[in-house]
Amino acid sequence: MAQNNLASRQQEVYLPGNQKHNKQKKYNGNVKILSLKFSKFEKTVVVMGLVFVFAFMIILVSSKVSLGNASNNLHQTISDLNKTHSDNNNLKQQVGELQNSNRLQKIANKNGLSLSNDNVRNVVK
Repeated sequence: MAQNNLASRQQEVYLPGNQKHNKQKKYNGNVKILSLKFSKFEKTVVVMGLVFVFAFMIILVSSKVSLGNASNNLHQTISDLNKTHSDNNNLKQQVGELQNSNRLQKIANKNGLSLSNDNVRNVVK
């Protein structure tokens, strides 16, 4: 719009024989500046677009928060799982130590018991 007013104010006049004449400034006093008004449809589209953008911003932030919470829960669950796995391994090691044949033989001798290899059977499933 500003360029159109500038173009209407300054015009070059060409003389015959391709000689340029000095620029003459013209001002057209009849030019009226009109402000454009938005229609109801345009206003509705802009408002709906803004509502749409803000809704997606809120959805994005809430999904990021829930993703962070889920990540923290996952790390906590993995930590608990690793602790339980470690406890299970420790208990298996203790069971193995308690089932050691040398230990069992010492306990049997201490209580006056003996082990006869003829009475022992190995069963394999």
